[in-house]
Amino acid sequence: FLSLVSHRFELRDKLLSLFRYINDYLSINDDCAVAHKLQGKIYENLMEKKNAFTAYCKSLEIDGTQKDLFEKSIFDYIQYNIEVKQPLINFYVDIYSLRFNGW
Repeated sequence: FLSLVSHRFELRDKLLSLFRYINDYLSINDDCAVAHKLQGKIYENLMEKKNAFTAYCKSLEIDGTQKDLFEKSIFDYIQYNIEVKQPLINFYVDIYSLRFNGW
């Protein structure tokens, strides 16, 4: 059991280290969809669902063609009852309409 707990803390430390690296990168290049997506995955592994959702939305805002991420973030929005502002809902409606017009 202690080994499992120790492993969990090691993983968390590695995720936090990677998270700092990603944040440093985004401070220079904020328009990188892949970096925001990775940031979302890190948040998700740290059990920070709302922050993950925000990072995924930023990634989609930059590159709206990520069908897998779009579907995942919609699922998260529903599953975790994440409160969003109206402009973000409009953004999702726009992305959703793109999906049925050639995605």
